[in-house]
Amino acid sequence: MLKFIEFKGNDYEIGYQIGQYFKTYLNDRITDFDKKVDVAKNEINLLKNKLEKNFPNLLQEIYGRA
Repeated sequence: MLKFIEFKGNDYEIGYQIGQYFKTYLNDRITDFDKKVDVAKNEINLLKNKLEKNFPNLLQEIYGRA
């Protein structure tokens, strides 16, 4: 759904309102993103530990490609 926002005032006031809106909007999105990154890091660490234990040569190959 497309969201429309209307700001009123002089150029400065409109700029200020836009800045305030996006500050809140972006901070909310960053929090959601940070949670997803933390989950991904945990999953990657689990996989890394399994590879270190069972297939260390494959893990070295992965590091070489990265």
